[in-house]
Amino acid sequence: MTPIRVAAKIWMKAVLLLGISVGLTAVIALDFFGMLLAALAFFFGFTITVPLLPLILVLINITKRLSQYSIQARLVWLTFYLIVLFYLYYLMVLKITSIKEFETFFNHLIFFMAGVLPVAVFTNRRSLYELYEANK
Repeated sequence: MTPIRVAAKIWMKAVLLLGISVGLTAVIALDFFGMLLAALAFFFGFTITVPLLPLILVLINITKRLSQYSIQARLVWLTFYLIVLFYLYYLMVLKITSIKEFETFFNHLIFFMAGVLPVAVFTNRRSLYELYEANK
């Protein structure tokens, strides 16, 4: 498994799970505007977060070099780095757009992303194990 494929899988699963989790929350709350925002987050999430793909690749390569740690510890480091990366990215997008109406929405996205990223890394653990084992 190549690092770019692993990075793409983590990125795609994170955006997909984010759209699903925001959508389910909006459905449970019976909020039509929230459902619309969830659909927008799902469809535009892929285009808005494309610049994160090379950064995710860099983070995977960094954790690949942490050979003194066990594979589970590398997965924890990768998850932490990804949460910080997405948090800073969403804050940057929020500052660039500077639309006060979307501030609550971006805060919800940051909250959901902190829960979605560990799931995205966990579901890709087999690919990450292969990648880390090939590095030994």
